[in-house]
Formats: sequence, structure tokens, C-alpha cells
Amino acid sequence: MNKSSATIIGVIAGILMVIAGVVLYKTNVPEKSALNFIGFGILGLAIVIAINNYVKDASNAISFGKLFNQGFKVFVVITLLMAIYSFFFYKLQPQLVNEMTVKIKADFIATNKDRTPAEIDKMAEDYKKQLPVISVYNTVFQYLLIGTIVTFVVSGTQILKRKI
Repeated sequence: MNKSSATIIGVIAGILMVIAGVVLYKTNVPEKSALNFIGFGILGLAIVIAINNYVKDASNAISFGKLFNQGFKVFVVITLLMAIYSFFFYKLQPQLVNEMTVKIKADFIATNKDRTPAEIDKMAEDYKKQLPVISVYNTVFQYLLIGTIVTFVVSGTQILKRKI
């Protein structure tokens, strides 16, 4: 098996996840819809495929570390692509950022009774400026966490299957 196959799988899965994100946004899928978890499904599937491909290649020495490395390559590439997508999604959607800022400002008004209108406006403006970066942080954390968990479980399962 080609040493870069896990990376290639990560690139393909990342591109599919970006496409899924755009389609979900353009079709106005509600924020709380279960369809929004499709990206995590693609991430998990890509990790499983990469690890299974590595295991199927009889010339590969199998160890937990080597299997984990395959999943790691996949989820790091996906995380990078999704972080870039996330950043540009908000940078290229100023109307969406404005809508979100209006909503968050209403939340600030409802929950910060001790703040002046000027303070609320400042908080909302800060939120608006920081939204792309906050989105990238959230994306990186989510995909690295889920990727690590899935990779750990799939790698461990493969090792246990070999010992049985």
C-alpha cells in the first residue's frame, strides 16, 4: 500500500466534508438537524478505511502505534481542511456573520442586565470580529478530539482482533 494513502484518504474525505457543509448550508438545513453530523460520519469512515487498508497490506507490520499513525494522518489532514473551510466560510459570508451578531446581541441583552447598551454593542462587535477565529478553534478541537477517539478505538479493535 502506498505510504501516502492515509493522507490521500484524508484529503478526499476533507473535500467531501467541505462539499457536504456547503450543500447543507445552501439547502438551509436547520442548525439542530442531525444531518449536520454527516461530517463526523465521513471522518470516522475515512479513519476506518485508512486503518483497514493498512491492515490488509500483508507487508505492513501491525502495531497499535502504526495503526494509530494511519488514523492520525487522516484526521489531521481533515482537521486542516475543515479549519481552512471554516475560516473562509465566515469571511466570505458577511451577511451570515451579521445575522449571527444580531442574535448574539439579543442574547447579550437578555443575559447581561447589568451592562450598558454601549457595553453590549462592544461585546457584539467583538464577537463579530472574532467569529472566524472562534469557528476555527471549535473546528480544530472537535475534529482532533473525535479523530483521536475514533482512531484509538479502531486501532485498538484491530489489535484485539489479531490477538484473539
